[in-house]
Amino acid sequence: MLNQGFNTENVIDMTRAHTEDLAMQTFMTTQMMTRLGMQSKSVGDSVCQALQQGYSAQEMNRMRNTIMANARGQNSDFGQHGGQSAMGGMGDHGGDSGDGMGGGSGGGGMDGGHM
Repeated sequence: MLNQGFNTENVIDMTRAHTEDLAMQTFMTTQMMTRLGMQSKSVGDSVCQALQQGYSAQEMNRMRNTIMANARGQNSDFGQHGGQSAMGGMGDHGGDSGDGMGGGSGGGGMDGGHM
């Protein structure tokens, strides 16, 4: 039996809002990683991997905040290792597997230490 108050337009609007939020969070994450000096291939690979794992907008935001916090705390180390240490602990949706974002990121680095 269908719920008489069910409105497919509301579902479509809600899905569109979630999609737009994920797109914005993904853009902001990509932009921040690039500004930190990571190579574009590493940035693309990392973000694509997150999307393939089904990251939500909230998880993408959490990934960005984790990378940013680690970059601030490990400025010189971050540049030397191209972001591996900053991204290493993401795992599958924040789990403790440690095999998430860290594996594919390498190269890159800070441009003379400037942010």
